[in-house]
Amino acid sequence: MLISHRHRFIFLKTFKTAGTSLESYFERHCLPAGAWQPQPSRRETVTSQGIIGHRGAGLGPEVRWWNHMTASAVCAQLGEPQWSEYHKFCVVRNPYDKVVSMFFFRRQRGIIKPPGASEAEQLENALRLEAPVSDRNVYCIDDRIAVDSVLRYERLQADLADLCTRLGLPWRPQELPRYKAGFRPPEARVEALYTEASRAIVRHAYAWEFETFGYGFGDQAQEIAP
Repeated sequence: MLISHRHRFIFLKTFKTAGTSLESYFERHCLPAGAWQPQPSRRETVTSQGIIGHRGAGLGPEVRWWNHMTASAVCAQLGEPQWSEYHKFCVVRNPYDKVVSMFFFRRQRGIIKPPGASEAEQLENALRLEAPVSDRNVYCIDDRIAVDSVLRYERLQADLADLCTRLGLPWRPQELPRYKAGFRPPEARVEALYTEASRAIVRHAYAWEFETFGYGFGDQAQEIAP
């Protein structure tokens, strides 16, 4: 989660949508000139230029701003005038692809150890053990989209270029880092990883997202930073 007073924008960070990479790219605009240094984790930082939410370990009760804050929480703490005036943006991703990315991330980190001989069986078992949770409250308030720009993970480079033009910022794609990349094997395709049962679980869990953004099962994502 980022707030730039200098450039009047708010970035709301969803899960498995290159969020850490985008935080690192845009957080320089939330700090005094010359203060920014790239790093994958960061403590809560509040200055006259902006706010960078805490990301990484050690999220304690004293932290007021953190990376995956909901839209309603940010609005309440920032105040309605600035919330309304600033340009708010987030990134969404095809839920089928998002779930796969999360599955490999959690499995490689040892967070989950689902049984199953094949990866498709493991994904299904993981979804049966713990149903996926929607993060739309990050960019919605009362199930209504509360941001000004919804970027698509599948066309992220183009959408970021358009966003930067709108914000009056330079777009330098070569400076976009790739944090949290490498967990998902490049050959792990959505079509091969889903069973009928796992497809049904995801379709039910993300019914609102499918209806709102028009994603389908065969829509493949460009892996920017899985």
